[in-house]
Amino acid sequence: MAKPVTLNLFVDKFCKKLIYAESDEHFVDILLSFFTLPLASTLRLTKQSFWSMNNLLESVESLGSVCFSSEACRSMLLCPSNSASHLLTFLPIVYDNISNLFRFYYTCSSSSSSNHHLSFYANTHCPCGGLMNKKLEFLADNAPSTNAYSSVFFNCTSKFIISDDLFVSQFSVEFSIEQLSKLNIDQWSYLRPVRVDVTAEKIVELLKRLLVSDTPLTDVFLGDLKGKDRLQLIQQPLPPKFDETKMTPAASARKISLKLHFKEDEETALFAEAGEDFVELLFGFLTYPMGAVIKKLGGRSGIRCMDNLYNSVEALKAANCFRNNELIGKLLNPKLPPFFNTKNQLIKLDEETYQIRNYFTCSIVSCQYSSTVGNKACTCQHYKDGKCRQLILTDPKRGSKDDPSTGGYMRISRYIVKEDLVIRPPSSHMVIAGILRKDGARQGIYALRGIRARNVEIGEHEALALLWASITFKNVFTDALLGVKRGKHRFRSLVEPAQGNTIKSHLILGF
Repeated sequence: MAKPVTLNLFVDKFCKKLIYAESDEHFVDILLSFFTLPLASTLRLTKQSFWSMNNLLESVESLGSVCFSSEACRSMLLCPSNSASHLLTFLPIVYDNISNLFRFYYTCSSSSSSNHHLSFYANTHCPCGGLMNKKLEFLADNAPSTNAYSSVFFNCTSKFIISDDLFVSQFSVEFSIEQLSKLNIDQWSYLRPVRVDVTAEKIVELLKRLLVSDTPLTDVFLGDLKGKDRLQLIQQPLPPKFDETKMTPAASARKISLKLHFKEDEETALFAEAGEDFVELLFGFLTYPMGAVIKKLGGRSGIRCMDNLYNSVEALKAANCFRNNELIGKLLNPKLPPFFNTKNQLIKLDEETYQIRNYFTCSIVSCQYSSTVGNKACTCQHYKDGKCRQLILTDPKRGSKDDPSTGGYMRISRYIVKEDLVIRPPSSHMVIAGILRKDGARQGIYALRGIRARNVEIGEHEALALLWASITFKNVFTDALLGVKRGKHRFRSLVEPAQGNTIKSHLILGF
């Protein structure tokens, strides 16, 4: 049941702009929980285009089943599980209904199956050769009904001050004065206190606005959101900071090859021809928790409010505000759930260690465990009679007996990846139409001149650049791979002139 959450807003009554907000630990718990959300969940909650990342989600939905190792693999990308979902149930307001999907598990429906396996995702291949599509509800009979702490993340009741661009600080007079000084407010009469209630709808709207606005609190609680539905980059983002010392040495690092087609005279990328390994790398971005993305980009994701919130956690950590280091890790460096890493994920993210838990289900129809998976010690009365069996969690990416999986989401194949990360099977019509549409000022064959192609190798550094560009710009390949100048910054180009490596593109896609 939702608990009431309120905010005290201090507003410049002449400009109708938030100066700062005061809240207790419950609202800050909600803000920090955003770091645990996989990017796909953020997209689905906000229900709007998030630069090129939204095209990745649409591509997963559009590609045929034959492209995936199993239908369960598609489900893993569309609705990735949250490794901190058990913590979100203790939030005063539960806003992420996607987490409710993981109240259910699936076991093999084959009557001849002697394998006792279960999965979070329907249609996972069972070792017996069948499909795991028998739906069972999870009975968390060892879950506490209430949280022992009043807060999910913090160790005590506290007051916080939150700036409009979401920098969070413990309550202090100095921070309040700093916020007033930023807006040249020197008289108390200019301020108007406003008390507002926080609802699940407001939380989702706040998540939506903080991705694209420098003033999300003003937008949601004071502003008129009409006309603000479209994404617009508020400021030119700084390039990310990559910690080269934590990357795999270049000599031993794995590389993914692709052929990048671009306009030589305009420094503009058009599309790439790539295999399933590159597509799997891009699709894997959808499963990354937001906190892990910001961590890998050195605190510079290009989303100012998210970066401010992330840096706030670092500051609150220094002030010993959190219950323990494990919870801090779930915010600053959240892990992928079990089985979500693949060999094609060049960006090294930690995965939650699969701990063998005791899952049980009963074969007696009248027993509560016949349609429910329980955990901890089995309390089923039929356990001693051998009617209650223990289940083992299975990797949804496993292939069938006749068609073994590559260990990843995708089957071996080739794809066209457009500049904005729309991914489709090879099609010359799609490629040519896309070039003509992009080069609208030119006519006919002139739009097809000056196109070049280069073989490019993608390593961990380039994968991080692609991740950053996919949540920041529409022209992902141009910004991440061509070394195009952005403000005072020029990023490393992968297509520097080199003899023998540049080829003229005739738009004949040979696969």
